[in-house]
Amino acid sequence: MVLTKHVLVIDDERDTAELLKAFLESRDYAVTVAYGGEEGIEKAERQRFDLVILDVMLPGMDGFETCAALKVMSGYKYVPVLMLTAKSGMDDQEKAFAKGAGGYMVKPFEMKVLLRKMRELLLKFK
Repeated sequence: MVLTKHVLVIDDERDTAELLKAFLESRDYAVTVAYGGEEGIEKAERQRFDLVILDVMLPGMDGFETCAALKVMSGYKYVPVLMLTAKSGMDDQEKAFAKGAGGYMVKPFEMKVLLRKMRELLLKFK
């Protein structure tokens, strides 16, 4: 019996968030969406997720701050965070990893590559 993995998607672009939700649910993931860093943190406080997909450019609390905040929350130290962003610079990638991200992907992306990266992170942080 395979247990469904629960993913938190934090992205202020509603179209992107809803596309990810629909795609991942079609692949048997349970998905919760938050449209900002603060909302994502609130949802993570109420429920434990197996993986977080996080945009960098968010209003208010950006993705780097959100990632750092998640990593100090009880139960989230070993939950993988996959940054999914339009920011392709090496400095941004290094900053993401320094804040605790386990992976970094640049938009636009292919869904099959996203799935592969998610599986890698879920196995690595098992």
